[in-house]
Amino acid sequence: ISIADVPIQHSPFSFVVLSGFPDVHKSWFETPEGPLYSMIDYSFTLFTADKWGNRCSKGGAYVSGRISSHSLPAGQDVDLEVEDLLDGCYRLKIMLRAPAEVKCMVTIAREKPSPAAGAQASGQTHEMPALNFSFVSEKAQQLKEEREREKLRKASMGNLPTQTTLLRGFT
Repeated sequence: ISIADVPIQHSPFSFVVLSGFPDVHKSWFETPEGPLYSMIDYSFTLFTADKWGNRCSKGGAYVSGRISSHSLPAGQDVDLEVEDLLDGCYRLKIMLRAPAEVKCMVTIAREKPSPAAGAQASGQTHEMPALNFSFVSEKAQQLKEEREREKLRKASMGNLPTQTTLLRGFT
């Protein structure tokens, strides 16, 4: 027996709570910091928890991810590569071929859904809340940052004291 996660010494009992199946309402993502650039591989992690909020400690669920957008680049793969880390976490990999705003949908199922059986309709598959990613061109982002630095430099030049103001006190 334990109190506040600290075992009571010499207790004759021990309880271990095993997590249940991942719940989409209790699971969460860790996403990459922005800005995200096109033509660069990124990954984000799905941390799973059961309906009671217990962190899942093993893998085995079928997790899939896909992206959608009105402006997907030509030839863009919409399915994401998923790696089961076997500890209740799943790494999803994403790379966009060109700048775009995309919505990422991730589903969790007990087993690989059968397209013929209509897994969504049977309730076997559960979808996480969608993630929105904005991918930009690295060159365009660099130009934007250079323009902002130049604007700041010019603004700070206007605040420097001129020779006239420096000499006024010495006449």
